[in-house]
Amino acid sequence: MCQGRTEDGRLCGVVSPEFSDLEAMCGWSCVHTMRYPNHTSFRMVADVPMVLVPQ
Repeated sequence: MCQGRTEDGRLCGVVSPEFSDLEAMCGWSCVHTMRYPNHTSFRMVADVPMVLVPQ
């Protein structure tokens, strides 16, 4: 999700499609930044599987 600000100060908030690999996600953010050079801040929401192991 882009955290950059538009010219009038509003949050851009454009959300990328879901990606399964880091390289594809980086490609999307690079393309977005090329289109909007002042949008250089992004939020990544990750779904990370975990397993609890009792001690």
